[in-house]
Amino acid sequence: MLHRFAFKTSKMQLGLADNESEEHRTKLNSIQINKPVFITSLPRSGTTILLDVLSKTQQFSYHSYQDMPFIFTPLMWAKFSRNFAKSNELTERAHKDGIKINQQSPEAFEEMLFKAFWPKLYEGASLPLWPEQPNAEFDDFFDDHIKKLILRDGAANRYISKNNLNITRLPYLKTLFPECILLVPFRDPLQHALSLLRQHQNFSELHGQSKFAKDYMAAVGHFDFGANLKPVNFDGWFDNTVYKPDSLDFWLEYWIVAYQHILDNHKNLCDFVCFETLCAQPQKSFTTVAEVLAIDAQTLIKSVDAIKVAKVHAVDTGALNADNVAKAQALYRNMMGIAVNSNEG
Repeated sequence: MLHRFAFKTSKMQLGLADNESEEHRTKLNSIQINKPVFITSLPRSGTTILLDVLSKTQQFSYHSYQDMPFIFTPLMWAKFSRNFAKSNELTERAHKDGIKINQQSPEAFEEMLFKAFWPKLYEGASLPLWPEQPNAEFDDFFDDHIKKLILRDGAANRYISKNNLNITRLPYLKTLFPECILLVPFRDPLQHALSLLRQHQNFSELHGQSKFAKDYMAAVGHFDFGANLKPVNFDGWFDNTVYKPDSLDFWLEYWIVAYQHILDNHKNLCDFVCFETLCAQPQKSFTTVAEVLAIDAQTLIKSVDAIKVAKVHAVDTGALNADNVAKAQALYRNMMGIAVNSNEG
């Protein structure tokens, strides 16, 4: 009931957020946001692993499960949510992928903020690329919001988020925070497409069984899978695709158009991280990522044991569009060459 109430009162919460900002104005104005980190990519690419490892460095403030459902007012809700604290016992998340979470685990709730200011962009069957023109009201709100998280956590003056849909707004984020770091993990296209298909099937089943699960995912801005699926319409591909989301060809095509768009338009804005190399050579990968983020590499290297070897599943490429398989593999090789943890560097 509390979640349903929160999801239906975002406008009221924005008013409360303004009051919260003014109450803490002096302290917020004293905070300078330093090189925020936005982890973004298609889901199932290693974004959660990167967020989990980086959140353990104690260098960043971030959203956690404890912030739900009143994301807009982190300082107010932090006082009340102590009364609703749950056990710190780790449980597997809904993705059924072996990743375990508790109330303190970082999570992707940032999209709720964008959704509150641009609700009409989420009404179609797909999601558009983000408008690049500034929105002064949101820009001020978002700046204050990040500072509130930093003030609440008493952490270094840095913010980190994992938000798959930030791939729609890479230039916008760079305009907001010119020194921000856009960390884009990527994965072998066939393995990635298969993982996307399996998660779509998983969440389609879950959404069919639980209306609340479906409503919850939509409310927090997760349109990646299941009944809520709204792919990003990179360069109009979704309007013209002949494939359906229940096919591997659909997800492979989605992989191609997503990363091709980023390379063609925003390559110089991003730092790419290869998932396979991260899993095979975690110490080397963490060292290079730490250099990119300007943090002590030892704070990442201590998490090396948490990284597992990437599973490889058999894929019948003969059943797929041969041209797309070739395109995807060529694009993957290209991205491998520019990854910050590349073996070619």
